[in-house]
Amino acid sequence: MQVLRLDSRHTAEVHRYFPNGEARWLAMIRRWGLADESAHTPLPDDDLVHSCQYENNLDAPGYRDVVLFVKVAVGADDVRSVGLALSAADSERLAADLVSVHRLAWTRGKPLDADEKEPRPAWL
Repeated sequence: MQVLRLDSRHTAEVHRYFPNGEARWLAMIRRWGLADESAHTPLPDDDLVHSCQYENNLDAPGYRDVVLFVKVAVGADDVRSVGLALSAADSERLAADLVSVHRLAWTRGKPLDADEKEPRPAWL
């Protein structure tokens, strides 16, 4: 519990600090009889692109780091909520990249995936 309390920066989930931490964590949960349901398979570690939907963000007042939660479809019937911990620098890069992508998509008129009556966003 002390390790969890010390882990206030959310740079990684605690079990990811250790080699094979995900499997060790799940084994400990099963061994102690704490699992309410069958354990989930971890997300693949390779560079696959998964469809996802933004859920919300969690922040700590006074800190610039943020955790974004997205629902990730990893299979036909397997949708999981995943938290993405971003530093202030990464948040800035993400925001700039998102605006850049949307700005570029609107440079030649309406983007290919825009609805017929969708206006250009005011934030561009």
